Amino acid sequence: MLSGLQCLLRILPNYPGIQRFLDYYHNTFAPFSRFPPHMYNHYRNITPRTINYLEGRHNRMKKHVNSPHPNIYIAIDLLQKEQSLASFSRIRDDLGALTPKRRKNNVISDQCLNKLWQRYDEGRTDIPAFLKAA
Repeated sequence: MLSGLQCLLRILPNYPGIQRFLDYYHNTFAPFSRFPPHMYNHYRNITPRTINYLEGRHNRMKKHVNSPHPNIYIAIDLLQKEQSLASFSRIRDDLGALTPKRRKNNVISDQCLNKLWQRYDEGRTDIPAFLKAA
């Protein structure tokens, strides 16, 4: 990631607002900023890279609530049910149950990323080409 940013600084494309973007990036995502790289960097991560699973849980909980601000007892009951489901899922995973089948387009995307990383590691592609392809 750092070498990609250094490449961007070196070529500094003539886009309006590029300096404002670079300042924002430096203040927000640089190594000593509010969100250091270990919090968001998914380099070579083949696990889910989004929070869709969290959004699904949130939608499931919303279906059981009749108002936007439930009272504390309803909220506690929902959290207890969610904890029970999470515990059940954990036990199922510990027993070796199969993971849910991944969508074909996600599998293909991951295979393409792996091939791209391999070409980069072998020196067959440079950083600008890698970033453009990713």
